[in-house]
Amino acid sequence: MCIYVHIYALFWSKFIVCNMLGLRLKLHMLLLLQLNLRSVGSISTDTPSEPEMPERCKYLQSSNEVMFQKCKGKFPLVAYTKFRDTFMKQTDRMALFMPESLDHILVSLKDSQLHYCYSIQVLEVNEYLCFDEFGGKRTIKLRSARMYCFPFHIQLTDDLMHECILERDGVTESVLEANTLRTKRGIIHYTFDNDSAVRYLMSKRNVMIQMLVVLAMLSYF
Repeated sequence: MCIYVHIYALFWSKFIVCNMLGLRLKLHMLLLLQLNLRSVGSISTDTPSEPEMPERCKYLQSSNEVMFQKCKGKFPLVAYTKFRDTFMKQTDRMALFMPESLDHILVSLKDSQLHYCYSIQVLEVNEYLCFDEFGGKRTIKLRSARMYCFPFHIQLTDDLMHECILERDGVTESVLEANTLRTKRGIIHYTFDNDSAVRYLMSKRNVMIQMLVVLAMLSYF
C-alpha cells in the first residue's frame, strides 16, 4: 500500500513540475512578445515614417501636377455625423486642393503643414513640394501620413467643399462648388504628426498582452 502511495505522490509531483515548466515557458513567450511590441511602439515620432505610395495614387507622382488650395477650415459637424470617420474629431482642421485640370481633388485632414501652402505637388505619401503665393518653394516631410485614392468621384469632398465655402463666404452656390462636382477622382489624406492615436493604440495592445499573461496564469491554477 505504501508503495502505491509513493508512486501516486511521485506521479503528481512530476505532473505539477511539468505544468509549472509549461507555465514558465508560456509566460516567457508572452514576455518576449510584449517586449517586441514595446520596441515597435517606442519608435521615436521625430523620425519620419516612410509609408508606401498606394498603387492607385501613383499617378499623382507621374503627372507632376500642382494642386492649388481652394478652401480650408474646420471639419464640419455634418460630415462628422454623416461619415463617422473614426480618425477625425470635431475640432480637427481640413484643406481642399485641386489642379487646374479638375482631374482630381485632395482633402487634407487633421492639422497639417500642407494647410499653409498656396499649392502643393505630391512626391510621396508624406513628402510634398509646398509653394507660397509669391513663387517660393520648400519641401515638406510629414512624420506620419496616410493617403487613400479613389478612381472615381466621391461624395465626401463635395460635402466638405460645400461646408467649407459656407463657413468662409456665407454662400451655398459658387463656381468653386461646380468645379468640385466636375472632378473625376477623390483623394483623402491624413496627417497624424500631432495626433496621439497611434501611441494610444500601442498602449491598448500592451494591456491586451498583460491580460493574456493573467489568463495564462489562471488556466494553470
